[in-house]
Amino acid sequence: MTPAAVAPNLATLNLLKLAGAARRAGLIAACLVAGGALSLQLSGLDLRAPAGADSASIRSEATLALAYGVLLTAGAASGRLLGVVRRNVLVIAPAALAILSAAWAPEPATALRRALAFAATLMSGAALAAALPNRRALAFVAQAAVAGVLLSVLYVVLQPQYGVHQATDGVQSVHAVDWRGLFVHRTALGQLSALALALAAYGGRSALGPPLFRIGVGAAALLCLYKARSAGGVVDAALLLTAPPLLQATWWIWRRGGWLALAVLACAGLLVAGAAWTVAPLVLQALGRDATLTGRAAFWPAMLQAAAAKPWFGYGYSTGYREAVAGLVAAQTGGDYVPNAQNGYLDALLNLGVVGLVLVAAGLALAAWRAVRLARADLPERTPLLVVLLIAAMNTIEAALVSPNDIFVLLYATTTAAAGEALRRPPRSDRSPADGAPAPPAAGTSR
Repeated sequence: MTPAAVAPNLATLNLLKLAGAARRAGLIAACLVAGGALSLQLSGLDLRAPAGADSASIRSEATLALAYGVLLTAGAASGRLLGVVRRNVLVIAPAALAILSAAWAPEPATALRRALAFAATLMSGAALAAALPNRRALAFVAQAAVAGVLLSVLYVVLQPQYGVHQATDGVQSVHAVDWRGLFVHRTALGQLSALALALAAYGGRSALGPPLFRIGVGAAALLCLYKARSAGGVVDAALLLTAPPLLQATWWIWRRGGWLALAVLACAGLLVAGAAWTVAPLVLQALGRDATLTGRAAFWPAMLQAAAAKPWFGYGYSTGYREAVAGLVAAQTGGDYVPNAQNGYLDALLNLGVVGLVLVAAGLALAAWRAVRLARADLPERTPLLVVLLIAAMNTIEAALVSPNDIFVLLYATTTAAAGEALRRPPRSDRSPADGAPAPPAAGTSR
């Protein structure tokens, strides 16, 4: 190939790299907005006044619709969206039940609107897996989580009145001076920081680039964990950092010792659990928490009693809890209004009943199965494992399984769908000219 022909090819390649980078940045921005980032600012609320459960503005609704439109359009344009949806029916099925539950929810119109937003969140995950084939969607999940943390640090510096809980806030003023970054509450920043920290440790160059950048990501995630003062985030960070090597050791022991080795490992686990029963109160105290998990344990029994009254299909999506359960729990416990069950599994049970909880559990089981298979592959991919572990753990004290406009629901749906697509294809280069890397030359092409 002559030098004169090389120059136009390089120019074209640079344009493709630039277009690919711009597309990915747009998808990350849409992912964060659809996941609840900047929702306080977009709603135009006065933070000094208490906000209702459905407080929103035309601007925020239009921006959310635009974000979902970008994600869904990207998936539809790939021509693969319907196939991805069919292969992830278990993940999306809770949204269908949520839409149907508007028929028995106390406020059908509001329940339907929020159920459609929940469906759009799950469908957007499938769309991202379709738009970014092979393993590129898994790298995108890591990049979106890291972007949320890095942009949160920047936002705290530029807009502290929004990025930090204020003493004048009408809601959650008890968390004054704690960082919340781009999100509504500090717990979202804390949990996302836990994921970003683990991704910086295990994500690898293909997802997050060179080691120096990953060190910077880890430092930013540690800063956000510290400033958000999220005890759950700290615990989940410890879990995510220790789980991959422990699972690797378990697999190594299983292959060499079979059931006997696994029995020894189980006994060791029981001993550790017994010690944890004694140590846990000390750890909670060090994190500024008590054995009631900041009061959660006091109202969970009342919520279980409420769930028993409507066991199969629950009280209806979103408004069922708010209108029928929250007041009952407050009356029984003598406590204040609780906006959600503070437990994702209990939240699914109250909103969608046993049927909904079974659907959610089936989706999580599918996600875990795919994550473990990828982690054990010849080219191990740990992003799905880390995301699934985070979702499973954080929902013991937070409600982020059937929530609309939730960054964790969106990352979970994207990861599960992308892991399934990655398992259907043999390992190969996942980058194309549109993503900033040259495609391999065709057979017979001179270099």
